Amino acid sequence: MPGASPDFAALLRDTVLAPDGDHEDAPAGDFAAKSRNLARAFAGQPALLLLNAQLIALLRRHEPPAHIPALFADLWTAHADDLADLHDARWLISSCRTLADFGPTTTSRIVAAELAMLADMMKLYESERLFSGTAPEDLFTGKRTPAPLPLDLDAFAIGSGDLDRSIATRIWKRASGDPVAEALTSRLIPDILGDPRGLFLRLRLMRDRRRKRRG
Repeated sequence: MPGASPDFAALLRDTVLAPDGDHEDAPAGDFAAKSRNLARAFAGQPALLLLNAQLIALLRRHEPPAHIPALFADLWTAHADDLADLHDARWLISSCRTLADFGPTTTSRIVAAELAMLADMMKLYESERLFSGTAPEDLFTGKRTPAPLPLDLDAFAIGSGDLDRSIATRIWKRASGDPVAEALTSRLIPDILGDPRGLFLRLRLMRDRRRKRRG
């Protein structure tokens, strides 16, 4: 169990050593086993990342230890840039889900919730798209099916619409001035917009393709 006042700077310098043995199947409430499994996952990386993962695991409990929410907020206040730079996208999104409830400021909680929601909606859409038979990196071809959208929404105009860009812009603007929110958006928004397996880059490529065809 992490203490109330760990030395964040020392943990940033220290490297995680994997414990002996393979991944352990243990009950969800077995924090010792969970920590060992996390140490195996973060072996060779800064111990600060392991601490963040441990705090996320504890904060997912129905009743986390009393000092853990404040420790998590302090960690992100002190080292948001380091955590955003060093974590991979999957762990950063997991951090956003927890920051949405336990972030140190109102803005950090709102932006983290928006980023987590955006990632979750991409996960749902991209998972369904796998059943289309088209690889994630490939653009759809052919004409759009003339069918109404849910809730009678207007279809997105591939050639002229800017909804994809406005979504990212709104989050960028909301994050401005908040160090934790800025660290999250600076790392995740480019990843979300630029991943070749994702909706946002495909839409940009489809827009470019359409413009080239029309000269």
